[in-house]
Amino acid sequence: MSQLEFPVASPAPRASSGHRVYEDLLALLTGSLLAAVGLTAVFLHLLPNGMEFTRLAPLLAAVPGGLLAGVGMLVLFRHRASLGGVNVPVLYLQEKLGWSPGQVQMALALQRRGLTLL
Repeated sequence: MSQLEFPVASPAPRASSGHRVYEDLLALLTGSLLAAVGLTAVFLHLLPNGMEFTRLAPLLAAVPGGLLAGVGMLVLFRHRASLGGVNVPVLYLQEKLGWSPGQVQMALALQRRGLTLL
């Protein structure tokens, strides 16, 4: 019996120039952003045809909703895509400085929550 070999994805090479990283990221995000936003719009348009909620407990909706949103962002980040907003600078910081997108996203979320308390 022969062993199966699976290809291993290698990380994208880092460019030496910050401007070049920005151009590469912009080119990559343009197509993926349009596709992700377009598919999200289509699915949100079709969602009421397949689901209907007559009563929804807020806590039971918030926890799975937050988990699904987090998993969705993880999938987008893994495929180097974005829906726009804060995700674009997060992906830029990952490419330029090697920062963890999850940690940057969490720091920005905590910052926004803190500012709402003011």
